[in-house]
Amino acid sequence: MRIHLDNAYTAEEIAAVTGGRTHAGMRTAGHLTTDSREVEPGDLFVALRGEHVNGHAYLDEAIANGASLLLYEEEAYTHPNGICVKSCEDALCALARRARERINPTVIAITGSAGKTTTKNMVAAVLESTFRTHKTQGNQNNMLGVCMTLLSMPQDTEMLVVEMGMNHEGEIKALSLLTSPDVAVITNIGHAHIGNLGSRERIASAKREILAGCTSGAIYLIPSNEPLLDEHIPADVHCRRIGENGDCYFQNLTIGSNTTVADFTCHTIDYPAFSLPGIGTHIALCASFAIEIGQTFGVSPDKIRRALAIAPNDKMRQELIRRNGMTIIADCYNASPESMRAACDTLLAITREQHGRSLALLGDMLELGEESNALHKDLGAYCAKIGIDFLFTFGAAAEQIAYGARHGGMAEDRIFSNPTPSAPQASALQIDSVIRHGDVLLIKASRAMAAERILSLLDIKSKECREKQT
Repeated sequence: MRIHLDNAYTAEEIAAVTGGRTHAGMRTAGHLTTDSREVEPGDLFVALRGEHVNGHAYLDEAIANGASLLLYEEEAYTHPNGICVKSCEDALCALARRARERINPTVIAITGSAGKTTTKNMVAAVLESTFRTHKTQGNQNNMLGVCMTLLSMPQDTEMLVVEMGMNHEGEIKALSLLTSPDVAVITNIGHAHIGNLGSRERIASAKREILAGCTSGAIYLIPSNEPLLDEHIPADVHCRRIGENGDCYFQNLTIGSNTTVADFTCHTIDYPAFSLPGIGTHIALCASFAIEIGQTFGVSPDKIRRALAIAPNDKMRQELIRRNGMTIIADCYNASPESMRAACDTLLAITREQHGRSLALLGDMLELGEESNALHKDLGAYCAKIGIDFLFTFGAAAEQIAYGARHGGMAEDRIFSNPTPSAPQASALQIDSVIRHGDVLLIKASRAMAAERILSLLDIKSKECREKQT
């Protein structure tokens, strides 16, 4: 990842901030990258040690590509344009912290088991209507991504919207201490990463770490229906609840062809008939967080409405595709029990609108640990309960989804299984054998399953299938 730095750094400045040593003096760099293949003349190359790759092995390549400065660890390398530090990761954090302190924007930090990226995009869209706003790109929500977000922040930034992800305890705390949030948002507490953390209680505790670095008097936004977050609320934060019976909530929700429409009320102010890009109840909940933040910082209702109507949706997150008389919901970025159920609800809502049949291709949900079998079975039972017409499972763990659907009463001839992720064509053929004009197909699985491969195969196969039928 290559970024434009918030200002041109000299070697001496970098050494002073990071506690490093250098002989490169006033030599400068205006861009930073941790990938030697991306280096362009004048860049700062940071030799990070990763789980699979050690950046120190690529220092010579970075120099050959024109790097102006190198950041590397003690005893690892010597170069006249180098800055030698004890830890490149700690040095990058120090530079990022310096950028946060110097520019001093209002920081909105967002975490949660699901909905982080959608909420981030909506919050940023609302704030961009009135303030100079910078945000996390894509899902760059780990320590490296947050550092890069801070370092690429323009000097005139007024609002910084930062997404924070985690797999283990302590990770959100470190990100919070780095960014010092003025507003902390937890979208929900689900089962994502329960395999690492062991329980929803521990997941909630890990998410609450977002408060660790908050400024005094920070605003703390949590869902109104989550008792695990009603505990341990610090006295020096202003807690507001989002959702049913909360400070900001929605009602009268309807789902259109590619939009969700709802009425919102936020601290007695009404926002009627807001049209949101995307489909599902969760879209309205994400918008509720954005409306609360926009209203807090004085964004006008008209600007909030216009901003939410065009808020971007990242690729592979409930992407709606209409092709040859069929509707496909491609939601291949990630999956948890909660997001899977929400996606199935959305599938049925669109199906009812279009008077077609509902088809769900559901793949493995990863990082669920000992609860994996039970949670996959529960999802299958839910599919049967709400009346999904055809179920296709993809992956070994997803076999339990099929099991749960059968025991929930779904007919055997409406369930298709493919336990082999390396053979997506098998799933495409299964879908091709069933799908027809007017149907709505959901494709959703954890990111590692790469379920979008099925979509690319289905595009060809389903067309052939329809041609044969006609």
